[in-house]
Amino acid sequence: MTKIFKYSFDDEPVSKFSYDFINKRLEISFSGYYENQNLIEKPCIFIIENWQEARCKIGDEEKSYYLNNQLGIISIILHMKFEKDTLTILVNTIDNRYMELCFKEVQLSLES
Repeated sequence: MTKIFKYSFDDEPVSKFSYDFINKRLEISFSGYYENQNLIEKPCIFIIENWQEARCKIGDEEKSYYLNNQLGIISIILHMKFEKDTLTILVNTIDNRYMELCFKEVQLSLES
């Protein structure tokens, strides 16, 4: 089953990015976000944390890597989906790499 996100970050550039690999926590800041398809022009932090496993794929490659080995600084989130227990995010990085990030058994939150 695919979960529908209450919020999204369509076309919102990332203003700040933080990755704590020891505590398994990503913080991605935006100047605004969409909630139930309505634009909220208020700074927020999208938090991804406490995952069981995190992997990524680069571009069209079939091979996946541990997140710690390949993650770059995210500039924009292009797409998100949540199926079963896995969050998948398609991002672009500041060095212009397209990456698919996959987090199993993850906790999500939005602070504004």
